[in-house]
Amino acid sequence: MLKMLGLLLICVLPLIQSAWATQATPLALRDFLGTPRFLSQATRVSSQDAEIKALLIKLQDGLPKKGEIQELPASLIKLVALSGAYCKKMVEKDSRFKGPATARRRTHKLVDFSKSPGEQTDEAVQAVLQDETGFFWGRAPSSDESKKLTDVVTEAKASLPDTPEGTLRFYTSLCVSIAASIDSWVY
Repeated sequence: MLKMLGLLLICVLPLIQSAWATQATPLALRDFLGTPRFLSQATRVSSQDAEIKALLIKLQDGLPKKGEIQELPASLIKLVALSGAYCKKMVEKDSRFKGPATARRRTHKLVDFSKSPGEQTDEAVQAVLQDETGFFWGRAPSSDESKKLTDVVTEAKASLPDTPEGTLRFYTSLCVSIAASIDSWVY
């Protein structure tokens, strides 16, 4: 996770900042009030959840205040932490629905949480990626983004324990990769 964040900070931010400079329409960033609403809507995890609420209080000073693009570099780590908390709650909640109740899951409808990450079907993983990019980005991934997400999937499957607990961590890491991306925060 930290490795991906480091690559994002080193490689992607300078490119995005240069693209912002050439944008005809100024871009905005979700501010400290819009951030919890956005994450709650995307994950169906309440911002009133005790752990989420405590984290929001802890992080509120570091979240974007005015929604200006220049606030992103200083806020990024806190946005990733907050995304991680919401994603973890969503995956845990979805994992509790079994059998016919899997239809009530936010996403992960095809996922078998009793299996390891390596045993997850490509169909289940792709369905989760499509759902989550829709929830967080408001669109399907481009072919280039799909390839990069597939690379994240391959790396995550190889690095996590081959247990059901590893599956929870696997789907949480996928969610965070999408939720904490620039496309989720900039509009």
